[in-house]
Amino acid sequence: MPNLAMFPKRQSQRGATTLISIMVLFFIMALVAAYGSRNMIVEQRVARTYQELGVASEGAQQALARVVSLLNSGRINASCEPSAAGAYTLRDWLLVFKAQGRVEIPTVLGQDELDRVRPFPMICDRQTGGNWVCQCPSDYKPVPNPEAAMPGESFFARLRGGSGIGSVDISVYACAGASARCHHGEDSSIAADVPLVGRLQSLSLLRAVKMPPVSPLVSTGRVSLGSGMKVVNNEANSGGLALQAGGIVDGSLVNVSGPSGTPSTAAMLTSDPSLAPLDSESLFRRHFGMAMSDYTAQPAIRELRCSTRCASALQTLLAAGHQLIWKEGDLRLDEDVVLGSTARPFVLVVKGRLTLFGPMRLQGLVFSAGAVNWTNASASPSLLQGSLLVAGDVVADGGAVALYDGDTVETLKLRAGSFVPMPGGLWKH
Repeated sequence: MPNLAMFPKRQSQRGATTLISIMVLFFIMALVAAYGSRNMIVEQRVARTYQELGVASEGAQQALARVVSLLNSGRINASCEPSAAGAYTLRDWLLVFKAQGRVEIPTVLGQDELDRVRPFPMICDRQTGGNWVCQCPSDYKPVPNPEAAMPGESFFARLRGGSGIGSVDISVYACAGASARCHHGEDSSIAADVPLVGRLQSLSLLRAVKMPPVSPLVSTGRVSLGSGMKVVNNEANSGGLALQAGGIVDGSLVNVSGPSGTPSTAAMLTSDPSLAPLDSESLFRRHFGMAMSDYTAQPAIRELRCSTRCASALQTLLAAGHQLIWKEGDLRLDEDVVLGSTARPFVLVVKGRLTLFGPMRLQGLVFSAGAVNWTNASASPSLLQGSLLVAGDVVADGGAVALYDGDTVETLKLRAGSFVPMPGGLWKH
C-alpha cells in the first residue's frame, strides 16, 4: 500500500522546478528586453545624429547665402549686418584685390597662430527658431558663444582667395550647437561628439564692366560742345582718343585734346560707322557684356529712387558702400557734390535721359540710355573723371569737363561687380 506521506514532498519538488523554470524564462525575457532596448537606444542616437546633421546642413546653406549676400552688400557693422554707418564692407574687410584682379586675404589672417586659434573671423549663432546673431569684429577675433547663452545652432565662415582671377573661396562649418561647442570644427579630435557639416564654395566676380571704354566721351549720336566743353585724354596707352561719336561734332573744339597736346582733329573719331547704328541696348552690351535688364538685376547693384535732390540720394548710396547704381527713367543731377573716389569709383546706369547742371565732381563710369545735356555756368568745376557713355546726342558747354582716367575704369573692371557661386562645391561631414 503506497505511503501517502510522500505525496506532499513530491508536489513541493514539482513546484520548485516550476519556479526555477519561470525564473530562467524571466531572465531570458530580461535579456531579450535589454537587447531590444539597446537597439532602440542606438537607433535613437543615430536618429538624433541625423537630425543634427540635417540642422547643420541647413545652417551651412544659410551661411553660404548670408556670406554671398554680404559680399554683394554695402557697409556692415560688427554684427555682420548691413549698415550705412558701418566701418567697412565685407569684401574690403576680408579681401585684398591685387594686380590683374587676383584676390588674396589680409596679411593678419595669414598668420599661423591666428589661423589655429581663431580660424573663422565670422561666427554666427542662433537659438532654435530665432534670428542669427553674428560677429564680424574689426580685429578678426570673434568670441564663440557658450551653450547656455545661445543654444541651438551656429556656423563659422572664412573667405580665401581663389585660384583664378576674380575668384574667391568660402569655407563654412555649421553644427547643431553653440559656437563655443563647435568652433574647433576642423579638428575632429576636439569635436568628435559634435556632428559638423563643412562646405567649400567657389565664387566668381561678375565684373562691373567687361570692355571698358578708352575715351572720356563716347556717343552714338551728335555731339555739340557749345562754347568749348573740355574733353581730355592724357593717356597714350588707351589709344589717345578723347571723343568718339557716331554723328558729327560741332561747337568749339579748342578744348578737345589727346596725349601731349594732340590737336582736337587727331583726338576725335566722328561719324563712326561702328557707333552710329547702335541703340542703347547694343551700346550697353558692347561695354558691359550683358543685357541692361540682367545687369540691373544682379545682386550688387542698387536702384536710385528719387525725384528731386538725386545727387544727394546718390551720394548716400555711395557712402553706404555701394558701387553699382541704376536709375529707372530720366535723371537730373544739379547739386554741388563729390561722388566717387579713386579708391571707390562707381558705375551709374541711367535708363533714360541724363541732365548734369552746375558744379559737381564725379569719378566713375556713367551710362545714359538717352540724350545727355551737360551745362555749368558757375566758376566751380563740373568734372567727370572716368568715362561717359551715351546712347544718343550730347549737348554741353564750356563749363563741363570729361577727363579720361584709365585707373578708374580698370578698378571698376577688376574689383567692382557681383560675386556669384560657381557650379559645384565640396561638402564635408
